[in-house]
Amino acid sequence: MKKFLLSLMFVAFALQGWSLDVTYDLNGDGVVDPDDHNYMLSYYATNNGFPEGSDFNQDGLINVSDVVMLFNYLCTNPMNLDITPYIGCGDVNGDDVVDDDDFDLIQGFVMAVKNARNDWVCSRQYASYDITGDDRCDSWDLVILRMLIDNGSTTPGNIYDLNGDGVVDPDDHNYMLSYYATNNGFPEGSDFNQDGLINVSDVVMLFNYLCTNPMNLDITPYIGCGDVNGDDVVDDDDFDLIQGFVMAVKNARNDWVCSRQYASYDITGDDRCDSWDLVILRMLIDNGHTTPFVTGDITGEGVVDVADVNATINIILEQKTASDYSGNADLTGDGVVDVADVNAIINIILTQD
Repeated sequence: MKKFLLSLMFVAFALQGWSLDVTYDLNGDGVVDPDDHNYMLSYYATNNGFPEGSDFNQDGLINVSDVVMLFNYLCTNPMNLDITPYIGCGDVNGDDVVDDDDFDLIQGFVMAVKNARNDWVCSRQYASYDITGDDRCDSWDLVILRMLIDNGSTTPGNIYDLNGDGVVDPDDHNYMLSYYATNNGFPEGSDFNQDGLINVSDVVMLFNYLCTNPMNLDITPYIGCGDVNGDDVVDDDDFDLIQGFVMAVKNARNDWVCSRQYASYDITGDDRCDSWDLVILRMLIDNGHTTPFVTGDITGEGVVDVADVNATINIILEQKTASDYSGNADLTGDGVVDVADVNAIINIILTQD
């Protein structure tokens, strides 16, 4: 009820037409973000009082009500923060749900005067409180956690570690599908949406979580891959084809081994088409990497020409590295870039229409 009343108070002030953005920029850096909330708490810790200009509710007093009002405003996300990288974080009390109990613990840490004086540095004891990964637990962590909870992201990431290897990655999705293929049912502990049923909705929930990239996978080596239907664009039509392959029970039973017919489905190059390929393709599409790779196009310009020959020679002479170019210069697939690859590119140019 208290949070509800504070929210109503915030709306009432907004309707009065006050310029909240300008008012809340306490540290004067031109933006309103959790650093302003940090500033307000740090100022209090140092001066035993709040900074001038922070009587946000204009009641003639500067107190906790103003701190809360600033916090509530930040939770409307005026900084347009993308919280998807933090989905799965926040279960600091270890009860397998991200909720207000976790929020209260982190709030207690952030609001403690001694922690503000110490710049909210996290000891090992409070490492799980550091949602942003900057070795601190401050207003950034608190605001992000509030937004996660309010947006329904209440499932902690560790729940998704189905195969028990200590990490959450597409192998857990593989495990779930493989288990179903073998047992005609899903493994215990995979009711992620906590509706009392374990079904396809939970499979999708795990997949969607993986697509937030909790494993910090670098997808740049795979840019240009994924045009499995050959229509010169990497899109949902390709995703649907690979998804159909991965989800098929017979393919799960066969460990998703690719025959020659499905070789293009193998994005990762491990001779399989499984959840790794599906997750990577989804991230490629969602990040706008929809232009398929042209064999021999080392420079990534969409054509194969002399520039690609020169680029390959630069790699051979070590004037450039392969990572300086978007295309794969090892056309022969022997693990090295050499004269044979230059000849392969020249042959492509000579045989072009």
